[in-house]
Amino acid sequence: MKAKIQAKYYKPFFFYFYKRVREIIPKDVHVSVGDFVVRDKPFTQCDTSVLIGISGSFLVGRSIMSMDTRVAIEIAEIMSGQPIDSFADDAQSAICELMNIIVGNAVSTLGLTFEQIKFTPPKLFYGRAVKTSINESSLTIMRQMTTGWGNIEFNTSLDFSTYNKRTKT
Repeated sequence: MKAKIQAKYYKPFFFYFYKRVREIIPKDVHVSVGDFVVRDKPFTQCDTSVLIGISGSFLVGRSIMSMDTRVAIEIAEIMSGQPIDSFADDAQSAICELMNIIVGNAVSTLGLTFEQIKFTPPKLFYGRAVKTSINESSLTIMRQMTTGWGNIEFNTSLDFSTYNKRTKT
């Protein structure tokens, strides 16, 4: 039962990651998507990451989208409709907004209201070791999209310990 509950909550995050990024990337840019990976080392592998924390009465978690800065600039240029020379304010805002869209769509698809679940504003990190798990027992799942510009990782870690405790009583 636990795996079934978790799959229900993980699936929309990955669905909207692929859908929204694919809507942005031009059709002539090659895209492939890897399998789901359960991360044994809960750290990102790319140099630019956007994190959104998730909390509710039955779960806590975080989603992190990571990519090399070059990929982030390419996506930000398309989103803004103008050339971008560096990963400065406009590019950072565009990547953070993409993450907001992905997580917002996932939460809406789950049929959750903002009274049931909340998420933090996106936070931008630089470095290849942003920790993706909440705690040792939380499950981190990653899916990677390879584009003509480089890789984009999407990690989601959810902890249902509050929910699991409530269902046992």
